[in-house]
Parts: sequence; structure tokens; C-alpha cells
Amino acid sequence: MGIGLLFSITSMVSWAIVESIRRQLAIKEGFSDNPTGVVDMSVMWLLPHLMMDGLAEAFYTVAQNEFFSCEFPESMSSISSGLNGVGVSYSRSKLGRKES
Repeated sequence: MGIGLLFSITSMVSWAIVESIRRQLAIKEGFSDNPTGVVDMSVMWLLPHLMMDGLAEAFYTVAQNEFFSCEFPESMSSISSGLNGVGVSYSRSKLGRKES
């Protein structure tokens, strides 16, 4: 779980760095007051963040499932793992939905 948390922290740090660079470019290109403006920046800037985020989720999910199966009583381990999957899928569906 610790490795997953470290990857998660690294992911957020890389996202913050890229966002500060994107913000500086937006101000330089005159888009600071235009919320629909498109900054001339490659999408590859997001690659480190997405890679670290994927690694964080992979390490943390595996460790969390192992924790559920080892530490919970046998009657609760499958229920807790199932509820964990439901919670993850619900949070992912909420992230993918656009608010209008």
C-alpha cells in the first residue's frame, strides 16, 4: 500500500508541475480570461501523471485486496472485496460523467 501511496503522491506532483506550466503558457498566449481557449501544448505532458496514476492504482488495489483477504474474518473477506469493487466502479463512473 505504501508503494501505491508513493506513486499517487508522485502522480499529483507531476500533475501540479504540468498544470503550472500550462497556466503560464495560457497567460502568455492571452487565454487567462478565456475559459474555452486552447493552449498550444502537447497531450504527452500528461503521460508521467497517467503512468504514475496507473502504477499507484495497481499497487494499491492489489495490496488492499490482500489486506481484505488476510486481516478480515473469512466470512467478511469476500464481501469486503466485492464492496470495494462496487465502490471503485461507482467512483470511476462519477469521474467519467460531465456535469452540465
